[in-house]
Amino acid sequence: MDRAGAAALLSRGAGATLGWSGAAVVAALAAFACEKPGAPGTTPAAGSAPSVVGTATPPPTSDTTAAATATTAAGSATGSAKPEPPPRAGMRFVDAAADSDVLSTIRSERLKAKADGRVLVVYVGASWCPPCKEFHAKSHAGYFDERAGKLTLLVFDADRDTERLGAAGYKFRYVPYFALPKADGHPAAEHEMKGKAGAATTEEIAQQLEEWQRRGP
Repeated sequence: MDRAGAAALLSRGAGATLGWSGAAVVAALAAFACEKPGAPGTTPAAGSAPSVVGTATPPPTSDTTAAATATTAAGSATGSAKPEPPPRAGMRFVDAAADSDVLSTIRSERLKAKADGRVLVVYVGASWCPPCKEFHAKSHAGYFDERAGKLTLLVFDADRDTERLGAAGYKFRYVPYFALPKADGHPAAEHEMKGKAGAATTEEIAQQLEEWQRRGP
C-alpha cells in the first residue's frame, strides 16, 4: 500500500478501529513518507519491476546529428580509400615532355633513377618503325626484365625530337636508338639498331641494355 492509500484508510477511522492512538497514526504516515524504493535494507515485492536511477539521454540536436554524420562519412571515406599500387617491377618507361629542355630533363631523370638504384637510358623510337614496335611489345610483356629490369628508359619521339636531341649531342640515323647519359646529360655511349625486326635484333638490344645495367647507376 502506498502513502496515499494509507492516509485514506487512516482518515476513515481505521486507526480508531484498530485501537491506534493519534500518535501511532502520525508515526505510520511518517514511515510511508521516508521510505525510498530500493533503499538499503528493503526488498522489493515479488514481480515488481526494479527501479532505474539515471540521467535521461537528451534528444539529438542538429549540431550533434551533423557531427555524427560527418564522422561516419569520414570513416567511410577512410575505409574505402585504396592504397596506390607500387611501381611496376622490371624495365620502366618515362615519356619526355615535348616542350622540356633535353639536357635538364635527362639530368633530372638520371638523378631520380639513381636514387632508386636504377640506370637511366635515353631511348628514341617511332610509330612507323617495326623494330620499335616489337621492342615496345616485348618490353611491356616483361621480355627484358630479367636482363635489364633495373633500367628506366626516357622516351623521345624521332619525328618530334630529333632536332633538339641533336643539339644536346644525341645524333642518330637509325631507330630504335639507345644512349647511356653522363652526369652532365650528354651521351656517354650510344647504340643504333640497323637491323630488321626479329630475334636477332631483339637479342642485340637485350645484350646492350644488359651491359649498361651492369655499369650501375
